[in-house]
Parts: sequence; structure tokens; C-alpha cells
Amino acid sequence: MTPYGNIAFFVIIGLLLLPTILLGLRGKSSKRYNLFVSVIVLALIFGHSLNGSISLVLFTVFQVVLIVAYQRYRLQQNSGTIFIIAVLLSILPLILVKVLPILGLHHLFGFLGVSYITFKAVQMILETRDGLMKEKISVVELVYFLLFFPTVSSGPIDRWRRFTKDFHAVPSSEEYQKLLLSGINYIFVGFLYKFILAYLIYNYTLIYLPNHTYNYLTPFQGQLAYMYMYSFYLFFDFAGYSAFAVGVSRLMGIQTPINFNRPFASRNIKDFWNRWHMSLS
Repeated sequence: MTPYGNIAFFVIIGLLLLPTILLGLRGKSSKRYNLFVSVIVLALIFGHSLNGSISLVLFTVFQVVLIVAYQRYRLQQNSGTIFIIAVLLSILPLILVKVLPILGLHHLFGFLGVSYITFKAVQMILETRDGLMKEKISVVELVYFLLFFPTVSSGPIDRWRRFTKDFHAVPSSEEYQKLLLSGINYIFVGFLYKFILAYLIYNYTLIYLPNHTYNYLTPFQGQLAYMYMYSFYLFFDFAGYSAFAVGVSRLMGIQTPINFNRPFASRNIKDFWNRWHMSLS
């Protein structure tokens, strides 16, 4: 099942998170139940492919062992060489995923979300090197962070320290009401972006422009229009996914950072980059 790909996914998520919402409105913790929900949803996302499931498990075990081992090493020493090796090992599976198909070879770690999980793992190694992660890491919490299902496929990319702060916090009833309303708002924004605006742009503009079926456009104008319309389509589709992820995260008490800040209102390329996919940049 593709995350946020159809209405059925939202129905399932809504039913699974109903106890989370009820507990939150009563000011109760739902950490353990959310862990259970994550396992169920991850099984729905990756369970259709045995190879994908095995790849996900092996990849996650590899990253967890690497992060924990580097943290234990960092508590004793701080060699730049070991840090570089740890980072290279962390991104090695992603490199294989990108390079081996070009060479016509098969790879092991080809599953949905491998890039975003890798980015999370690398930032944990970076923060460990900088001495920002001195507390002992819980393996269960680390796996939950890496495979947090609302963001596993398309981000945003959260930070470990910020994530665990929300994970351990128990919002009061009033605080959770604000999170709930904010989450619902983001989910509706996601529907507007992905299922309405992106859909209309693709089905009523993009599929016609490459063939210049708009007779009043010259070939150059058609290519120019296609460039701009594809940019808008990419934004609304990606920002829609990100809004869904932020909204569902807030229903679970996790304030995942937003990914876009009106990038097309930017004054220059630098400003555009700072507003586009902010959790990555």
C-alpha cells in the first residue's frame, strides 16, 4: 500500500489512530499504542513485497548497529577518520541503490523510503560527532525514529533530539486539542495540494503541453509553459505528501517540522532553496 496514495489509506490510518486521539484528548500517553500502530502500518506499506520487507529489516538493523557502535566509540574517542568511515558506511546502501541499476546489477536495499531513512541516520552520526548526543540511545526508540511511518516515504526529515522530546512528552488535554486541530488542518491542506491542484495541473495541462496540442502556443512557448507547470505540479504533489506527514504526525503527538514555506514567493535562488524541502537543506 502506497502511503497517502488513496482514500483507503486514510480510512485505515483514521481507524488505527482513533484510540490515540481519544487518549490524547484525555491527556493520556499513547506511546506504546503508537508503536503498535507503526508496526501495523509498516506491514501494510512494505508487506506486499517479501524482498522489500527483508531489505527494510536488514537495512534498519545495519543502521542501528552502526549508530549505536559509533556513539559508544564517540564517548571514548573522537577520530575524524572513524567519523568519515561511519558516514560512508551509512550512505553506502543508498549509493548502491542509485549506482548498481545504472550498471545493470541488482541491489538489496531497494525499498520505499531508503533515502529518507539514510538522511536520518547520517544526521544522528553527525550530531554524535558534535557531542550533541551523549545519552544512551534506546534501540526501540531509535527504530521508531528511523521508521516513523508518517514520514518514512517522503519526509520531512526530523531530528533525533527534537523527535525524542515530543515522544517522551505527554501533552495536556488542551495542548493535544491544538495538535489535533493543527494536524487535521495540515491533512486538509494535503488533500487540496495533492488530490486537487496537482491532479488538475497534471491531467489538464501537463499531458497536453509536450505535444503542443494548444494550437495558440509556439513550440518555445509550449516548452516554457511545460517547465513552469511541471514545477507547480512537483511542488503541490510533494508539498501535499509533506502536509499529510506533518498532519498525521501531530495526531500522534509528534510535531514534525514543515517542509515548505511558500517557495514560489522567493526573491532569488538562495531564498528558494531555503524555502524548499527545508528539513533536507
